[in-house]
Formats: sequence, C-alpha cells, structure tokens
Amino acid sequence: MKPVTQSILHGDPAGRPGNCLQAAVASLLELPLHGVPHFVLLDDWWGGLVDFCRLHGVDVREQSPDEPCAYGMAFGLSERGVRHAVCWIDGRIAHDPHPSRRGLATLTELIAFHPAQPRPADDRPQGQPPMSQDPPAQTEPAQEWPPPAPLLGQRVLYRLTRDDVRAIARQRLTTHTRAHGTRAGDVFPAVIVRVTDGALNAEPCSLQVFLDGPDTYWVQNTLRGKDPGTWTWSAWAGA
Repeated sequence: MKPVTQSILHGDPAGRPGNCLQAAVASLLELPLHGVPHFVLLDDWWGGLVDFCRLHGVDVREQSPDEPCAYGMAFGLSERGVRHAVCWIDGRIAHDPHPSRRGLATLTELIAFHPAQPRPADDRPQGQPPMSQDPPAQTEPAQEWPPPAPLLGQRVLYRLTRDDVRAIARQRLTTHTRAHGTRAGDVFPAVIVRVTDGALNAEPCSLQVFLDGPDTYWVQNTLRGKDPGTWTWSAWAGA
C-alpha cells in the first residue's frame, strides 16, 4: 500500500463530490491518483470499481464490519458527518486519504480486496468457448480479428478530441505532471475498462488511455469509429 491523499474534499467550491474512494483505491493498488477513475461520478460506481480492480488483478467483495478483512477499504461516517472511505489492513485503519488523517467516527461496512480468481464458466463473455480441459498446446491458436465485440481488458487505439487535449492539460496542471504535449487527432493506446452489457461493436466503452508520459487519461462511453473521440482496433490504426 502506497498512501495517496485525496485532492477533492467535501464542500468543494466547484460542487464536485469528494474523491476519498478514488484515493483509497489508488493507495491500495499502488497507482497514481490520476490513474484511477473518480468512481462516484459514474452512474454505476460499484460496477466501475469492480471492473477497474479486476483489470488490475483484484476481486472486491462487500462484507460486514464483523467479518475479518486482511486488505481492503472501510466505510463509515467521518467526524465531519459525511460518508468516507479509508484503507483497511489487518483489522484496522491503515491510511485515511483525507488530509486530516482523522479516520472514521463510525464503521458501517468493509470492501475486501482479494487476488482475482478465474471467472465461472457461465460468466464468460458471450461467444467465448469453454476452456479446454486438455493440456495447452505448444502454439497459440489463431484468434479472430477484429474481435466480434469489445471485451474488458482488450487493447485498442483512441483518437483525442480538442476537449480531451484541454482536459489532459488541466489534469497535468493539477497533478504537476511533466509529459509530452498532446494535440487533437493524436492517437494513443488504450485499454477497455468498462463495456456496456451485451455491447456490440458500435456500443460505448470506457477506456484508460496511455499518454506519452507517466500519466493516463480516462475516457467514458466512447464509440468505435475513426473520428476524434472514438476508438479503433489497433490493427486498423492507419485506416
């Protein structure tokens, strides 16, 4: 665990919700704050958290405070009277992302982090055949390209818009990140971190875009295409 401090507090003048959850997840996964989504801004924050952690090799499970939790997060009310998230290790608060470091006044629930386990057979994405019980072959089987539908964790290419360029500049200014500049139309590799249930090729995905520097950029609900603001399969980068 690498402690990260939240950058947005309750009562933010711009009206943004506090990002204690984002900072707690960044601490536990040992990621920079800007490399983790601000989950509470999502329509489905829990689904976003599950998918993001799974991408980083972690399964999360909600549990009561009475159950043992070796590594994860605790939720409750802070002394400021607002719902708050902290890092929880071996049955106690290991890090409070709030600058006060005052922890929780009450404990209401825990979210345990566990190493990701293989998904059950009936939880495979539609169209994927069952894994063979035979020993793996010495050579990789040919894969269909382009894939029939976007799947969590696939690598794609994303083309920046002017709004993306401005947002990246603000993000880097806030986090004091030094990196190469970006321009509208620039193409960067990305990973799919969320897929609409039952998504087909044209339906939206959320991406983590890998920029030319130490930072990433989070894009929500973007479609497949060739214009700025859309993603393509990497084999079609020059199309």
